Amino acid sequence: AENDKARLLALIKDEILGEADYLEAMERMEKLKTENDNNGDGAEGSTAQETDQIKILQMAWRSVDERHQLDLQHMQNTFKVATMQAQAEVEKARQAVLEEKERE
Repeated sequence: AENDKARLLALIKDEILGEADYLEAMERMEKLKTENDNNGDGAEGSTAQETDQIKILQMAWRSVDERHQLDLQHMQNTFKVATMQAQAEVEKARQAVLEEKERE
């Protein structure tokens, strides 16, 4: 079970998230941990380290997901603009054809 857990954590950390995302989340977690330690809220032991690693992965996952959502929204907006431009060109061509027919 521990081997499977380690393998899955490594998969998430290395394959899904990326090193930069993980390191950024680790820095944020250290900052939060320092703030909590200053307030006297720190947890101790291996369970706390395990929880920290899971929280780090969750933070990194949320960050990656948010970035993907923004990328998707940007692509959708770009597609919408391209579609509107193409429709405008079609309408312009249609008007040109109608004007040409009226001249004949």
